[in-house]
Amino acid sequence: MESSPEHRFARIAEVLGVGCVSAERLQHALRHASSCDPRLSASERAQESNERLEFLGDAVLGGVVGWLLYERFPGATEGALTRLRARLVSRRSLAQAMRHSGLSDCAEVGSNLPRPWPESVLANLAEGLLGAVFVDGGWPAAVTAVKALLKDALVACDLDDNVVDSKNRVQEWSLAKTGSLPVYTTQRSGGSDHAPLFTCVVTVGDQQGMGEGPSRRKAEVAAAEDLLARLLQQP
Repeated sequence: MESSPEHRFARIAEVLGVGCVSAERLQHALRHASSCDPRLSASERAQESNERLEFLGDAVLGGVVGWLLYERFPGATEGALTRLRARLVSRRSLAQAMRHSGLSDCAEVGSNLPRPWPESVLANLAEGLLGAVFVDGGWPAAVTAVKALLKDALVACDLDDNVVDSKNRVQEWSLAKTGSLPVYTTQRSGGSDHAPLFTCVVTVGDQQGMGEGPSRRKAEVAAAEDLLARLLQQP
C-alpha cells in the first residue's frame, strides 16, 4: 500500500480519469471485508467495508458496459452483446485491470489473504471503486471510469470472433453435458423470395435457444447465441 494516502488517492483519480470522488469515499471503496474486525456483525461489516459500494458498482459496471457495446455494435444481436458483456465484466477481466493499473496496491485487504490476491477479491475492489465513482460523480463519471479501467479489454473485444465461435461453443458444451451433438431445427418462417426469413431452434437436453436470420446458417448462429446467453444468465 502507498505510504501517503494523498498520493494513493491522487493515483486512483489519475487512473480512472475522474477527480470528483472524495478521499473518504475512495478509502471506503477499497476497504475489503477481510480487513474488518472479525467480531463485527454482518450489518456492521457491511457499513465498515466496501460491500454496499461493491453491490452498486456491479450494477453500474453492467449498465455502462452494456451501453458501450450497444453503441459500438449497432448490428449485433442480444445474444452476442450479452456474451461480450459477460466477458468484459468477468472476475478475470476486472482482476487483470486492477493489476495492470496498479490500483490493487491501494487496497486495504486482510492479512489472512496472502498475495497474490484471488480474482474475486480484485473484482470486488474494482466494483467498489466504480460504485464510489457513481455515488459522487453520477453516470458521466462512471462511464469515464469504466472506459479507463477496462480500456485494454474494450479495445481487444471482437464481435466477429464472438459470433463465429457460437456454434462451436454450443457443440462443446453439448458434448460435455450430454455426450451428444446439439440439434438444430430450421425452417423458413417468412420473408420474400429475395429476402427470406428463417427461424431456428437449437436443443441441448432440456435447454433451447431460438434465432432468426436471412439464411439457415445465420438463423442457426442466432439460435446458438441465444442459448449461450440463456446459459450465462443461469445461477
